[in-house]
Amino acid sequence: MKDTGQPFGVAMAATRGGNLFTTHTPVAAGFDRFSPELIAHYLGEYVEQKLGISLHRLLALGREDPGNESEKFNMAYLAIRGSGAVNGVSQLHGNVSRHIFEPLFPKWPAVDVPVGNITNGVHMPSWDSKESDDLWTEACGKDRWLGTMENLGQNILKINNDRLWQMRTNSRTALIQYARDRLSRQLVSSGASSGRLKM
Repeated sequence: MKDTGQPFGVAMAATRGGNLFTTHTPVAAGFDRFSPELIAHYLGEYVEQKLGISLHRLLALGREDPGNESEKFNMAYLAIRGSGAVNGVSQLHGNVSRHIFEPLFPKWPAVDVPVGNITNGVHMPSWDSKESDDLWTEACGKDRWLGTMENLGQNILKINNDRLWQMRTNSRTALIQYARDRLSRQLVSSGASSGRLKM
């Protein structure tokens, strides 16, 4: 809007297609909701002067029923209305989210509510520890994540329980030590006494 001088409606339509809302919350109660008074207090002036719309119009974007003046402003509803696509982080989460957002799409069959899913993954080299990587490599080979994974489960099941438990114990110990070291550095930087550091 600032760069092109376009009104809010045009800017929203132009940017919507490039926005993707990925919901990580599998329960409706987990979405941030704010009272209309709070939105008015913190955003009222901005909405009218910078966005050039009424507060009522903004609040309508974050409500199940846009005309319900007492309904709280739901950030997930705003995200859905401002995005060209919505997805959950797994197939199951996509299904749950379709049900949660069904009220925004009245008369639509639940299966057609436009919420997709993309199963999350992790970058294994930066996700696992050196010790766990060594164990997985020993059991499944170095290139275990680069091909099909059909034999991974069988190979991991062959790991000796005592060895697996020792890796878990060492990892927990390393995590606790990391947390202690980090807390100590934070306390030192905030001027804590040496007696407090020995807790």
